[in-house]
Amino acid sequence: MSDFLCLRFKEAEIHALSTVAWTVLAADGRIHASGYARLGDIPAAVPEPKGVRRNIVIVPSNPVLLTSAHVPSKQHRHLKQVLGFVIEDQVIEPIENMHLAVPAYHAHEIVNVAAVKRDLLEDWLEALEKIDILPDYLFVDVLCVPQKAGDWQLLFEEHKVLFRDNNHSGISLDKNTAESVIRLAIAKQASSYADNDSDDEKILDIDAGTGLAGEDDLHSDDFQVEKSDIHEIALLCAAPERLNELTAISADSNHGNENAPDDDAAAGRADEKMALSELDDPSLALNYRIDQEIDYEDDAELGDRDMAAEMFDDQVAVQSELDPALKIAPREFKAQLNDFIRSENIQTCEIDYSETTSELLAVNAVHTVETTLNLLQGEFRPISANAENRRFIRSASLIVAACLAVFLFVTLAGGYYLNSRADSYFAESVAIYRDIFPKQKKVIDPVKQMQRQLSGNAIGGTTSDFLPLLDAASRSLSSLETEKPSIITQLRYDVQRGHIIIDLRAQSIDVLETYKKQMSDEGLDVDILSANQDDGMTNGRMQIGRS
Repeated sequence: MSDFLCLRFKEAEIHALSTVAWTVLAADGRIHASGYARLGDIPAAVPEPKGVRRNIVIVPSNPVLLTSAHVPSKQHRHLKQVLGFVIEDQVIEPIENMHLAVPAYHAHEIVNVAAVKRDLLEDWLEALEKIDILPDYLFVDVLCVPQKAGDWQLLFEEHKVLFRDNNHSGISLDKNTAESVIRLAIAKQASSYADNDSDDEKILDIDAGTGLAGEDDLHSDDFQVEKSDIHEIALLCAAPERLNELTAISADSNHGNENAPDDDAAAGRADEKMALSELDDPSLALNYRIDQEIDYEDDAELGDRDMAAEMFDDQVAVQSELDPALKIAPREFKAQLNDFIRSENIQTCEIDYSETTSELLAVNAVHTVETTLNLLQGEFRPISANAENRRFIRSASLIVAACLAVFLFVTLAGGYYLNSRADSYFAESVAIYRDIFPKQKKVIDPVKQMQRQLSGNAIGGTTSDFLPLLDAASRSLSSLETEKPSIITQLRYDVQRGHIIIDLRAQSIDVLETYKKQMSDEGLDVDILSANQDDGMTNGRMQIGRS
């Protein structure tokens, strides 16, 4: 069974110096190893795979637009052609510059869509290709938030929260926009649930890249929610990131700098400056400026997770004095949103995880790898399958080729044998037919000709032609449509010539011509020997024989 390597990026710009949270997991989601490294150092930092390994990359949701579009069911066959026109009004960039991805399964006429700049996606894949990592799956972080409880999920990460409100939609929020966006989301859900619509309803328009619309009305006092089908919102908290490992990455980067000052104090300041400027998360950078004696990972491993969380909140409180942008600690942020949600008459539940946020997203990504919206579609679909797929395709190809070869051999050999036997049976049937009917000149289909002979419909080739000729003459006579019926007054049979001579009394000479034509169509040789008028009727003499 193959395992997974999951790489999680917090910033949209990916390059060799980007800090990456990596996790190696089993197919059932169990974590084998995890850590942090620069992207360029990933090959050396990640343990060698024991077998086949598939690669998952998780990117931030900020540069990705998660939206939906109404597409009639009859247009789903041409979804790729019509999708760009349907969501063109929802994106700022020209639609031809955007890459669109849809879930493998979509219900009814509402199609969920993920849109990302084509150039940005190409940059991501190029940066990964430089370290020989070809992703099999490219997921958005908010779509990897677990959905184990509640109608909506809020995953807290430092001073941000990942808000997932659907299988294929969500947004990353900060403390300044969280309450407003959640209020609008509740309002939208209530408006869609209400029995009657109103023109003054406030509708949520979440854009994963730009935030929200209608921001001027967010704090309106008369904004009321009367009804909603949201019964519970889950507040999810992961373990704090392992800051000691993150800061070590920055320190290692400085040790390799040839231009670093020789003075120890200057080198220390350079290390601190590098840590503050290059860490992907500003809260992590600020932690580097505080006492590094506390090891949160050890506290968590010792089972004192609450103590580690409290110490983490204390450090964030200290950070708020250093950085005014951070005015609230994670626990306070969660408590504040909890109070706000409950004030909207919606229940909440709190779930604490022992994994870090990056590990938690990786575990859920593995559990839902086949259902999560994968950005790698169309022209960006992985062109080189991983080792497991390559072996499977190679084995399947060999099996299919062998089966096809056997099928072709059996088909050709069987066809040749059956064709030779058919030719043999045909020759035998022709020989039998000629023995029975030696006078028959042409034998095209002995079976059909034999059936006609047995039913008396065949002309020629029998020991006596009288009955077949008489039958043909009678059948043609009965099919004549005239006002006065035609009557055979006399009939003679010439045994030597195989002819019959019929004296026919008909309505007119045209009837005789019609009678002649009908018998000629049956393959008979017909001649009108004489004709005369008598009492308004025509007396004709006709000779009928085989052709």
